[in-house]
Amino acid sequence: EFVRATLGNGKAKRKGRSLTVPVDSAPNGSACKVQVKLVGKKPKKKGKGTAASAKKKKGKKRILGKARATIDAGKSGTVKVKLSKRSAQALGKKVRIELTTIDPTGNTVQNAQVKVSGKKAKKHKKK
Repeated sequence: EFVRATLGNGKAKRKGRSLTVPVDSAPNGSACKVQVKLVGKKPKKKGKGTAASAKKKKGKKRILGKARATIDAGKSGTVKVKLSKRSAQALGKKVRIELTTIDPTGNTVQNAQVKVSGKKAKKHKKK
């Protein structure tokens, strides 16, 4: 029996330095334990670099935030992911979400790109 949680309908909503992600639990069985990871690209560093070093760095991913939650069987819920200042600034209009269902038989991972709605965190000017 293959049971896992899935990303819910709708957008991920941003409010300040947090993001709420909709998650649907599996219809049968017990409650689903889920882990949500927001995945972004590594920031590009300024300066000279060789082709060999660029090839090495390709494929690196940056975790912008992660959170765990438990959702009752057959129900929908939201998982709130807190963001650091840098992550909040790096988060764009779309974000890749890795949803892992943690169950006794093994972990199952679902990747999806989701639109983000809401206002971006404000960047304060230095005086």
